[in-house]
Amino acid sequence: PLSAVAAQAGQFIKYKCRKGECGTCAVRVDGQWIRTCSVTVPHLPDGEAYQVFVRPTMVKGKKSSRFFSVRSFFDGFKNNILGMVGFVKEGPLSRKGRENFNQRISAEQELLERAKARKAAREAAKAAGLSLEDYEERLRAELARGEAEATTKAARK
Repeated sequence: PLSAVAAQAGQFIKYKCRKGECGTCAVRVDGQWIRTCSVTVPHLPDGEAYQVFVRPTMVKGKKSSRFFSVRSFFDGFKNNILGMVGFVKEGPLSRKGRENFNQRISAEQELLERAKARKAAREAAKAAGLSLEDYEERLRAELARGEAEATTKAARK
């Protein structure tokens, strides 16, 4: 492909798809736009040359040799200060933080209780020789039967 020839000549060309679909690598050769990642270089007679125009955006820019800039350092410092202020305002020692903490703990305890009940039901179903779904269906039926009996007893009194 033309991109390989450009690389050998030291010309940087941007790519995205490398399949000729996105058009990021397009250059103008003899007045016609072509995609360098998919087009091969046609043979030219000796002494002739292509007129190739590469967009200025394809020129490889200088990389910064510094790991960080002064501005990024101060932006990070500012964000850390804001984070600390937010932590103090809404952190675990504030009223809002304690309420959130208590809500999370109660939700976790409720989840643990549900998991224990589910595990107990699974073990009871295994002991009864039923699948968990069949066992739960039997429990629902017994519960409905018990509620019906309680209703009839209350109606008799």
